[in-house]
Amino acid sequence: MDVSKEGTEAWEAAIKRYEERIDRVETRITSRLRDQLGTAKNANEMFRIFSRFNALFVRPHIRGAIREYQTQLIQRVKDDIEALHDKFKVQYPQSQACRMSRVRDLPPVSGSIIWAKQIDRQLTAYMKRVEDVLGRGWENHVEGQKLKQDGDSFRAKLCTQDIFEDWARKVQQRNLGVTGRIFAIESTRARTRTGTVLRLKVNFLPEIITLSKEVRNLKWLGFRVPLAIVNKAHQANQLYPFAISLIESVRTYERTCERVEERKCIVLLVAGLRRDVQALIAEGISLVWESYKLDVYAQRLAETIFNFQEKVEDLLVIEEKIQLEVRSLETCAFDHKTFSEILGRIQKAVDDLNLHSYSNLSIWVNKLDTEIEEILGARLEAGLKAWTQVLLGQTDGKGDMDTDAPLTGHQPGGEPRIKLVVLEFRITNQLIHLEPHLEACREHLHWELHAWENVAVTLPRIQSQRYQVGVHFELSEEDKFFRNLHRKMPGGNSAREASQAAIQTLMKQVEVYVEEWLRYQNLWDMQQENVYSKLGDNLDRWQILLNQMRKCRLTFDNAETRKSFGPVVVDYAKVLLQSPYELNGFFEHVKYVLQLYLSFHYL
Repeated sequence: MDVSKEGTEAWEAAIKRYEERIDRVETRITSRLRDQLGTAKNANEMFRIFSRFNALFVRPHIRGAIREYQTQLIQRVKDDIEALHDKFKVQYPQSQACRMSRVRDLPPVSGSIIWAKQIDRQLTAYMKRVEDVLGRGWENHVEGQKLKQDGDSFRAKLCTQDIFEDWARKVQQRNLGVTGRIFAIESTRARTRTGTVLRLKVNFLPEIITLSKEVRNLKWLGFRVPLAIVNKAHQANQLYPFAISLIESVRTYERTCERVEERKCIVLLVAGLRRDVQALIAEGISLVWESYKLDVYAQRLAETIFNFQEKVEDLLVIEEKIQLEVRSLETCAFDHKTFSEILGRIQKAVDDLNLHSYSNLSIWVNKLDTEIEEILGARLEAGLKAWTQVLLGQTDGKGDMDTDAPLTGHQPGGEPRIKLVVLEFRITNQLIHLEPHLEACREHLHWELHAWENVAVTLPRIQSQRYQVGVHFELSEEDKFFRNLHRKMPGGNSAREASQAAIQTLMKQVEVYVEEWLRYQNLWDMQQENVYSKLGDNLDRWQILLNQMRKCRLTFDNAETRKSFGPVVVDYAKVLLQSPYELNGFFEHVKYVLQLYLSFHYL
């Protein structure tokens, strides 16, 4: 090295050039650093910028340029650490992490250790940010010293070894094990009534399941679990699948039984399936956890209860469909085809139940048939009342106007239409007679009544033994059809008696009217000599006869040729066509005779 004057001057000049160059570089770095910090969108972006330039903070010029940002970011770190303190003070059982751990099937001790480790990692990340902001040797910085002391104190509170040791001590103190019988009976308070009820439960403590999960998770976390606890967990792991299967089977059975109790109407149908499950449970009461039959028994119980649940679910769907069809019988059209279609769908559903071999089906079908019979009895009574009103012409005619909105519902008694019967007066060989006769008309009305009744009484009953193989006795008409439906009418037989009485009343009116027309037979049977001999010279009698004949002419002079009595029409057109000739001739003759008598009397 040249230590001469010229050498020293050259050295000093080189150092000066070096420092000037370093100053220019530091100036550019400082300018670029401040530009990036100034355009940073948030504190996290500032922390990333500081971490990149961290090694240059030993330069006083650069450190002085970023001092204002350091103060801001250090305050941000303090706030974040304070937020960690608040999070920790909430404690794990009350935290959101605890609820999420239960969702992820994490046991409480493992969950709390994981939670504490997460806070510890966040604290480490925040301390790394302090180093990024203050640079190396941040522990010697005034702010850094205080933050390090607070961080170390907080980290001591996050020690998870104490949590693990406390858990291990408590587990060893408790006599946790899987022994004894697999089932137990517990007394619980009833939900819907006072007192207590006995419930079946699996004799497998939840703590044993939790112990197995704790051991598995703690091993994953790196803890050395004591051998005694590991052995207990190993035993629990061996029995765990069977225990879970039994617990789920019992829970499914209870839930299915609750659904059955909610729908009392299906209790009879599932009684056989329920009996099979109860018999299997009774078989398992004597089993212990060490039994070699446990595997087979757990599988049998699961299959039987699953079959029970499946059959109940299917039954609820079918029963709901049947109830909808039964309720539709109350509001559907009063029509044999409509009734038959509904009953056909009900019968098909019953056949499905028969194919699935539900118990006590015949008893259940008898109750269903009785319910249907009561509904049809009410519909038949309404139908008879409606038929009687139509017969007597007492319908109010509502909804006949074109401006009325169309009716969407159906009348309970339907809309009966009685076929018209025409009674025609004819004259044969000078004799007036009625065709057809009144008895045929009466018979027609009774036939119409029976036809309207047959809409309901000829419907087939619901049968429960259509899939039974064997020799069965022949069913009677009452067993095949609703022949005795009149007995199920709410008002007794009064509606049918009213219909019969209405027929008699109508026929009485028709008979009176027919008798009135038959009296005109005298016009053809009358002999003038008999009239002369009977009336003689009595002018008053002749005057009365003349007035009566004038009234008869008013009847025959009417333009109408028919008279209606409900569905019965009396046609007298032919009599009206021939009678005026006889009546006019006799009337003119009587007038002539009466004029002769009057002229002779005044002479």
